[in-house]
Amino acid sequence: MRILAIDPSTKIGFAFFDGEKYKYETWNLGAKNSWGQRLSIFYYLLVAKIEWGEPELIAVESLPFSAHPRDTLAQRYIGIVLLLAYQYKIEVVEVNPSSWKAAVGGGRMKPAQYQKAVRVVMGVDPQTPDEAAALGMINWAKTRKGGG
Repeated sequence: MRILAIDPSTKIGFAFFDGEKYKYETWNLGAKNSWGQRLSIFYYLLVAKIEWGEPELIAVESLPFSAHPRDTLAQRYIGIVLLLAYQYKIEVVEVNPSSWKAAVGGGRMKPAQYQKAVRVVMGVDPQTPDEAAALGMINWAKTRKGGG
């Protein structure tokens, strides 16, 4: 199963699993850019990744409602994910952070801890906590959806 995972935050963690290999990276959309600019950049980057990888499933980290600007922006990114999943007819799951963290070894880990856990459990080398989060969601999705 081809799975795309997105960790929406100030920096975007992106990961893709094609059934055999992982690809992952961090998107820094520029803190100096307006929200509109960042959302537009995110939209077009995500369209390109969807058309490139043709995922069968998109996993995105779910967030509780919050008025914090970082979380508000992340919720807007999630809206774009849901829109594109609908337009491209791709199944989407929102993954609670404690759920994907439990899938790599523990539900209440800090970024450095889950980055290390993802390295050990999945045999990959994420360079940022954002990449580790996206990879962790892929690991969670694989165990729940039979994707690998």
